[in-house]
Amino acid sequence: MRKMHSPWIPVALPSGIALVAALLAGGGAPALAQPAGIAGLDQTVVSAVNGAVGASGPFEPVSFSGQASISGKVIHDPDFGTPPILEIRIDLSNVSARGMQSRKTYLVSAQAVLHRPLLAFDPLELSFPFVFAGESSPARSALASFGIHFNAASGMTATPVTVTTTRRPS
Repeated sequence: MRKMHSPWIPVALPSGIALVAALLAGGGAPALAQPAGIAGLDQTVVSAVNGAVGASGPFEPVSFSGQASISGKVIHDPDFGTPPILEIRIDLSNVSARGMQSRKTYLVSAQAVLHRPLLAFDPLELSFPFVFAGESSPARSALASFGIHFNAASGMTATPVTVTTTRRPS
């Protein structure tokens, strides 16, 4: 007599059915363990902004002030096992800029999302545009410099944001 199936099917088939039933009853695959203290971190900090951009060509010096909203979220990679990264969202919409000579208002509306290695301290620089309100003058750019401190127990903090002239490549 000839067998119609392999000898492992009577063992594998019930085990597979039991596994699928357990996954359906449990609501999905079991969650992977994450390091204590940083699982689910989604934190926002507010950092003071100050600084000035000097005059260049026909442009006047501009002074910046306000608050930057900086949020961070730890992202784990359970599929490939790579080290966790920190997703950093920076919002400069609460920053105002004013011409130092004319006292005219400049518009700042920069937002950015960065993915960085998860470090205890990470110095960051973000180039952003600003433009004279109400005119079609070309946008100028400035450089926001700040640092992110990360601690698994207390989360994320940021240093004050300093605005300077964008560095030119040498």
